[in-house]
Amino acid sequence: MIHHALREQIENGTPIFNNTYWINQNLKERLAYCSLLQRITDWQDDEAIVYAQNMNDNEYRSLLLKSAYCNIKKSDGVNGSSKNNLLKYAQKGWSIIEKQVAFFNPTLIIGGNVIDGIIANIEGVKWGEPRILFQTPKIVVYQIEFAGKSYPFIDMNHPSSRKHSENLFLALRSCAQKYPGFWEDRADQKCFNL
Repeated sequence: MIHHALREQIENGTPIFNNTYWINQNLKERLAYCSLLQRITDWQDDEAIVYAQNMNDNEYRSLLLKSAYCNIKKSDGVNGSSKNNLLKYAQKGWSIIEKQVAFFNPTLIIGGNVIDGIIANIEGVKWGEPRILFQTPKIVVYQIEFAGKSYPFIDMNHPSSRKHSENLFLALRSCAQKYPGFWEDRADQKCFNL
């Protein structure tokens, strides 16, 4: 589900995430890499990077409309958030987050650097087996359970960070190589329990 203001921007053809260049650029690249899941092992690093960086606005808008973009309010009205603050909100709303994930039934979840010190410290969080599918200092792919089902949870820099998203392609492809059929088994899952 996309926030109504973002959906309106997409449908009207107005600039998406106006005045937030890094969120716009990073989100575009991340969506581009995720769109390659069905045949990700066929792509070389340089080909995927060129594709992601050159995705046109129509393709970007189309991918956004097929995605669930949920920005969870977590800073109590202030501009920044501490890990303690985020942990408090995550603990308080974990049952709601579980229901939302079960409802959306996503192919994958991308978090903005929220496992260490936050989700890993929430009592009752269940992990899939194996817990970690892929790991580098910049990105980790976990398996986390929501409502009895395991989902890939990709923890990487926040979309507003001035860092490139090429690491996401590496992580997605590495999971496909290490676990054949991994992404195909998760593709086109039914949403909203339908």
